[in-house]
Amino acid sequence: AALEQAESTILPKYPEGSVQNALVQSFLMAALVEETVKYLAMRLGSWKYQGFNYRFDGIVYAVVISLGFAAAENVLYVTSNGFSNAVVRAVTAIPGHCIFGIYMGTYYGWAKMYDKRGLTGRRNFELFKTLAVPTLLHGIYDYSLTINSDFAFYAFFAYVIILDIMALNHIRRSAAQDEDITYGS
Repeated sequence: AALEQAESTILPKYPEGSVQNALVQSFLMAALVEETVKYLAMRLGSWKYQGFNYRFDGIVYAVVISLGFAAAENVLYVTSNGFSNAVVRAVTAIPGHCIFGIYMGTYYGWAKMYDKRGLTGRRNFELFKTLAVPTLLHGIYDYSLTINSDFAFYAFFAYVIILDIMALNHIRRSAAQDEDITYGS
């Protein structure tokens, strides 16, 4: 009840089914909230960890957090909406959260490296991207699911396939260019 009241006080109220309502629900109520929860869990659990000594570690931490979040979310969806949701979510939501985590972790690793090197401005910009990029990708993902048309259905799956390919290439490149971030410490 408190969350609903805060939501109605902070966010403008748009008619159910409107584009504006779908945008608010997709980008602010789902993507921003979920990615913030994942970011905070990752930040609290790993930022000061001595084993965080390579940029790629950021990707590992973010993907682990994201998959844990996706698993918990899927349990909630399946228990409230039935097992048929599990299959669809297994091929869409779980890979989606993993991909959002890959991008979150990339910028997180860069932020940690800049922090270790005393480059505060660059660290802060990477931390901004750590939350902004996954939120944008997640918001587009959620919004494309709210549009009820054949085109949107195919566009959603094309988006997921493109994200998958980009994420795989990104992982390969990040692993090949990884470096120790503790140099100079």
